Amino acid sequence: MVSYEKELSDTKTLIERIKSTFWVQPDMVIVNCFPEYSSRVTNLANHKLSYLNKNELFEQVDLVMPYPNMAQVWNSCDRKYQGFYNYMTDWVRTNLFSSNTYLFLSSAENLFPLRAFLKVKLEPDDYRLGTLYPKDGDPEPDFWIEKANKTVLFEWENMDNPNWK
Repeated sequence: MVSYEKELSDTKTLIERIKSTFWVQPDMVIVNCFPEYSSRVTNLANHKLSYLNKNELFEQVDLVMPYPNMAQVWNSCDRKYQGFYNYMTDWVRTNLFSSNTYLFLSSAENLFPLRAFLKVKLEPDDYRLGTLYPKDGDPEPDFWIEKANKTVLFEWENMDNPNWK
């Protein structure tokens, strides 16, 4: 289980790794992947990196990701479940623009499958993937802290949720 303190410390380290690459640009959009789990990481990164954008927060958008045991996501615009492939195709078409760069952030989600969707609209230099705890054995994101060999549980989660057992 990841404690509040470890998550905060690792988030700060992730932000430092992002800053050290000098990749962040004022036109960057931060994508909050899996908002139910990654909002803390994304919001902290947005505030800590804002000095690189004349002390203004970067544009931030949410990207719903499926739970590990699901292949569909809740599309809040359509108010129904939608297959991830169709959802991502629509999301990319409506949210990504070649005039921006994109930083996709997640707490513990494997972001590698996103690359197939992103390359349809973006050049490889126009986006980066960052996660605190990628799954061991999965391709590495551009920025990460520690490999996880099992499902990551955070201290703030409902430990009695049968979906995580």
